[in-house]
Amino acid sequence: MAAGAFLRFGRIAEFDNSYYTATAVSITGSWHNFLFGSFDPGGLVSVDKPPIAFWLQAAAVGVFGPHKWAVNLPQAALGTLSIAFLYALVRPTFGRVSGLVAAALLATLPAAIVIDSRNEPDALLMALLLGAAFALVHAVRSGRWGWLVTFGVLVGAAFNTKMLVAFVPLPAFALYYWIASRDRIVRRFGLGVAAAAVLLAVSFSWPAFVGLTPASDRPYIGSTRDNSIWTLVFEYNGFNRFGSFGGPGPQQGPQQVQAQPGQLPQGQPQRGQPPQGLQQPQLPGGQPGLQQSAPQAQQPAQLQQAIGQAQAQQTGGVIGLFRGQLASQLGWLLPVALALAAISLVPLLDRQAFLTPSTVVGALRGDTARSEAILWAAWLVSAAFVFGLADATTSHPYYLVGLGVPLAAAAGAGAGVGLRLVQGRRVMAAAVAAAIAAIAAYQVTPAGPAAGEIAVGIALLVVACAALVVLVAVAQRTVDSPLALGAIACAAAALLIMPALAGWRAGGRVAGAGPIGPRPQVQGLPGGQPAGPPPQAGGPQNPPFLAAPGAQGPQGIQTIVTFVANDPRPVRRFAVATVSAREAAPFIIAGIPAAAIGGFSGGDPILTPEAFATLARRGEVLYFLAPRDGQNQGPPGGGGRQQPVLEQVRRNWRDVSVEAGLPTGTLYRAP
Repeated sequence: MAAGAFLRFGRIAEFDNSYYTATAVSITGSWHNFLFGSFDPGGLVSVDKPPIAFWLQAAAVGVFGPHKWAVNLPQAALGTLSIAFLYALVRPTFGRVSGLVAAALLATLPAAIVIDSRNEPDALLMALLLGAAFALVHAVRSGRWGWLVTFGVLVGAAFNTKMLVAFVPLPAFALYYWIASRDRIVRRFGLGVAAAAVLLAVSFSWPAFVGLTPASDRPYIGSTRDNSIWTLVFEYNGFNRFGSFGGPGPQQGPQQVQAQPGQLPQGQPQRGQPPQGLQQPQLPGGQPGLQQSAPQAQQPAQLQQAIGQAQAQQTGGVIGLFRGQLASQLGWLLPVALALAAISLVPLLDRQAFLTPSTVVGALRGDTARSEAILWAAWLVSAAFVFGLADATTSHPYYLVGLGVPLAAAAGAGAGVGLRLVQGRRVMAAAVAAAIAAIAAYQVTPAGPAAGEIAVGIALLVVACAALVVLVAVAQRTVDSPLALGAIACAAAALLIMPALAGWRAGGRVAGAGPIGPRPQVQGLPGGQPAGPPPQAGGPQNPPFLAAPGAQGPQGIQTIVTFVANDPRPVRRFAVATVSAREAAPFIIAGIPAAAIGGFSGGDPILTPEAFATLARRGEVLYFLAPRDGQNQGPPGGGGRQQPVLEQVRRNWRDVSVEAGLPTGTLYRAP
């Protein structure tokens, strides 16, 4: 727990998703915003996820203020507590060694370190699913229906944290309950149906509340085209994660590169865009190469080749989890966990099982270790299958934190069984030493830039020394000695050095991409230009209107904040309107009420030009922050949907950009 707390709390002041930070600030302003999860203080558009995770972050903001470390604090605490919780769940069944292995893996898993030190909903999601597993296991152990009710409530709360992804482990949960419960079939079926009813009732309570509320009395449902909560549940946060999410939409031909709006915190490419650190070259006319839906033919051939190579490296389905950036999220330990999960199932295949297969079912109900091993192995396999096939995983590699709990638990269960298999068996001890050495070698190539050469050297040295001790013990027939067993433990612990440091040194969203700082240069850009440094992952990327010299970064934002704050007119709803949430978030965090008229990516049809004109006429919008003339007409994914509003603003509002110290065509004052 100390190691896990250090790895998480040590990073909480470095990175945040400003989209969610702004949401946490906004929902502290009113009960209306709190209930509906409004992104902006004026309740114009909702955030793209259910509100439970943001309620926790809003509580921290209310106490400490809108700081990065404040919105990240709940996740760091939940991640640390989950380590102890997992130990408490694994140890009684599989023993102390298994509990320690499971806790150590969860503490040092790179994806868990990254996600637990940011304000993404995934940390709460995994804590709730771990709690649901705890309740389900205790329901089977005790036979009490109250634990099943608790299980349904926790899974329902997880659904209201990140929607359908909370249902990924349900097949494993159902399988475990059916094969492990000692109740008669009728009672087992009845209690299972009751638990499912509670689960569904809690899960769809908030979506039903939103769906039954008239559209005029709630924010627009962000990241949808039809203002429907069910579109958000089943499409945007559901099946689109396996299809068009992060890629070309269904109505686009292969010649276009247009990303759908999605939860894309700063610093990560969408599918079809260059990887981190790849400078976005300029197209003819000075327009950023991937800032809009441009025909592929208009983009340089070398850039298209670089994009194709990067996309090919990121994809690969389930097999892709074992290599490259996706493998680094799991610390290159997924093959180890799968092997140990298989070992944990070895006790199922005893002599009696081979002679009388029908006895396996009875053995599962009479032996908690065997049935719980199936729970963790089934959860791990099903999660690997789902996340491996999801297109969204390549856009958001940190989604693989969803494998963290089952990976750690399954590996812990297998470690305990494996240790018993090794004791007294020289061949098995030698095989374990060779396997640990092979795993260390497997980690070295990708872990070098991610963990650092010193960490790699230390890990290899410890593994080599431990392997030597074990081999000597094998030769001297002393594999059960404290020294030999201690050497195996040290070697296993050394395998966690590289994952832990890869997570600690990771950027804002991705582990295993090298240490914090400029990424390596990417060759093959037009004109042979090297790649520039990546955008800052700890806050919002500089919007296009801040890209001119003298108006970059926090200074440009502060210039606008100061100018707007000096306006004597009362702020009735919004001081500033922008196209997308990326531009609006910094102002909301700074205490300036701002609106994103196009939602997260600028592509939501929230306001017609007439509706926006009505807002301005009522004095509910004072300024509009627009893309500069000659640049893209909105952020990536917007597709020019807000162009009619932009034209109206440029035609009827007064350009005060020069007065504010900004490039012409940037800031407009309502008439």
